[in-house]
Amino acid sequence: MSHWSMRVKLAVAIGLFLVLLQGLTSLLILKHERAFLIDLHSDSAMASTRSFAIPVLDALLEEELYAGASGILLTESIDNFMQSSSDVRYVAVLNNNNQVQAHNDMYLFGTSYGTVNINGVRIFKDKSWIIEASVPLKISTRSWGTLLVGFSADNIHTEISKLFNYLGLMTIVLISLTVFAVIMISRHFTKQLNTIVSTVDSLNLESLEQVHLPACDGEAGILADRFTALQQRLIRSLTTTKSAEREVRHAEKLASVGRLAAGVAHEINNPLTGMQQCVETIRANPEDTETAHRYFELIAEGLDRIEIIVKRLLAFSRKRARGEAEVDLRKCVSRVQKLLEYKFKNNNVIVEETGHCPTVVTGDGQLLEEVCMNLMINACDAMPDGGKLIVSYEQKDNLLLIHFSDNGHGVDLKNKEMIFEPFFTTKEVGQGTGLGLSVTQSIIEGHDGKINVSASGSGGARFTVELPLFKEIG
Repeated sequence: MSHWSMRVKLAVAIGLFLVLLQGLTSLLILKHERAFLIDLHSDSAMASTRSFAIPVLDALLEEELYAGASGILLTESIDNFMQSSSDVRYVAVLNNNNQVQAHNDMYLFGTSYGTVNINGVRIFKDKSWIIEASVPLKISTRSWGTLLVGFSADNIHTEISKLFNYLGLMTIVLISLTVFAVIMISRHFTKQLNTIVSTVDSLNLESLEQVHLPACDGEAGILADRFTALQQRLIRSLTTTKSAEREVRHAEKLASVGRLAAGVAHEINNPLTGMQQCVETIRANPEDTETAHRYFELIAEGLDRIEIIVKRLLAFSRKRARGEAEVDLRKCVSRVQKLLEYKFKNNNVIVEETGHCPTVVTGDGQLLEEVCMNLMINACDAMPDGGKLIVSYEQKDNLLLIHFSDNGHGVDLKNKEMIFEPFFTTKEVGQGTGLGLSVTQSIIEGHDGKINVSASGSGGARFTVELPLFKEIG
């Protein structure tokens, strides 16, 4: 449809241009032919009038010599002249005061004729078009007045009309032929464009298979060649890019596995080292039951720590299914706050909740409580000298946003992209496993949510959890 519109627009544009061009040409031709016809008939009218002025002067001279003629000779001359030419409409002889001295219409005798352009021609329309020629009736210095002869100019109008009709017909024929030719040429061109477009649409960048364009001529052929070259460059570029992406993903996977292995080794190695020392001590002094009993407790603590690390690692590696129960996160935060009340009190941390919006989501209550627990413990640990933890609730469209903002030491920008990786921690050795935020992110993503970190207004860290609000099922 768009190609047809382009074809129509092209034909209309060229047609309008031809109309203007042909119209201008026709006007110039009409103007030239009209001027030529008027000049031709004006010369003829002036020549006839000058010829007729001779018998008029003869009649005027005879009437002066023979006073008894009383204008009979002049009237006969006028009648004879009008009978000799069918184009003559009227004849008037004016005296020097421009009063009618003789006329083919006797009722106009003695009337004043107004201003006369002596020895000139004028064209005007009365009941029909008239060419009026005027010549002076003069011999030497003697003047009898002016001779006016009106000739019919209808033939000029008829010839101009015929010429106008002929030029108009030729203009219409020329425009029609040109528009037809433009449409046929554009149809051929747009047909090639349609073929190119349909072939381009069939290009599948996923399979990276080259499509072959049909042979085209003219500008369409140049366009097809350029597209083929572009297609080849694009396929080469995408092939290189995909290969590079595979290598990057492989390198990232190896790096993640390396970091994970290093973290596991580091976290498990610490309690194992202590347990090994306890075993060596007990082996060296098997009779010292008191020391052995105390070291057995330390070994049990080390095993418990290893168990916690392994459980958190397994929890991180599993994809947890999202529950379908209603969970009020405001209540989750309140329960966690009560569980951690002793920790907040010991660290001199004040917890404040703000925001009045719906806080019910769909999910697993225990897992979401674990999220709140991890984030609130991290906030408390970031404020060893006391501070304030603000938990605020915000609704954005159909999402619930929970902000955990503290005024602790904050998050270093260089660590911002790494804090959600497993076993990454900024805490002292033995104070954290580095799995809390990784597990938290896994739980949030399992609930179709997101978590991100930024700087809080008080200089600390601000963790924001986004979760879809609860919707009735069924």
